[in-house]
Amino acid sequence: MHTSADPAVAFFREHAGYSYDPLTETADEGREKCAAIMAAAEAWARDAGYSFDWRIDDDIDSRDFSDAQPPYRLWMCGMFDADGIMVRALGGVDFGRDGEPWGNPYRRVCEADLAVEQRAECEGPDDPAWDIESTDEEHERNNAALEG
Repeated sequence: MHTSADPAVAFFREHAGYSYDPLTETADEGREKCAAIMAAAEAWARDAGYSFDWRIDDDIDSRDFSDAQPPYRLWMCGMFDADGIMVRALGGVDFGRDGEPWGNPYRRVCEADLAVEQRAECEGPDDPAWDIESTDEEHERNNAALEG
């Protein structure tokens, strides 16, 4: 299990989003759990031989959400297995005007997010690393608790 002492967990704790169940954990515990899941998935993907490729997304640009002129480009990230087959993709990634993924922490977050999805598909919810199951009833209780 990755912990906050792990540099990868610390990175995701600082740069990635998170969620939590307010009935069973604090926001800080949820943040730590999500960072650990992302760090574990990142390591899993690396060890399994997955790779990532970033390109300009030809299907979308900033005109889809902004009137600012001139429009600027967005990016897409493809995740490839060890045989070079694309298994996941994330498009419309906004690094800002004149932004690019190289050297941007959000690049690593996006790649880890794809790895989380791929690992869940490959290993499934029975893997102990995925202690994030919840039922519709739990979602309803959480929403009620948040609405006060």
